[in-house]
Amino acid sequence: MESNLTRGDEMIVRADLGLLYSILEEFVQIAQLFEDSQEMLQLLRKLDRFVAIHETRCNDLLFFKGKIDDARAEYSKLKVRNDFHKEQLEHFKKLYNELLDSKL
Repeated sequence: MESNLTRGDEMIVRADLGLLYSILEEFVQIAQLFEDSQEMLQLLRKLDRFVAIHETRCNDLLFFKGKIDDARAEYSKLKVRNDFHKEQLEHFKKLYNELLDSKL
């Protein structure tokens, strides 16, 4: 698959995920101060699940953005080709009508 993702797209996602992982890491360190806290453990699990979900969504968005960009490029190529054929058809119709008119 030809990727049309920009370097900027990838940098934004990396920065976003980097920040989330940084927050998660700091949260783990803080949670260790509350050794037996079930609430802290549950909150840590929720945060970890959120980070994993967000990473998956970001990767999916980048994947589908690439697919959409590829489809747009293909559509543009097909439209140019279709427009050319329409012009050719009109040209041949005009020539045909001129030929018929000259024979009559």
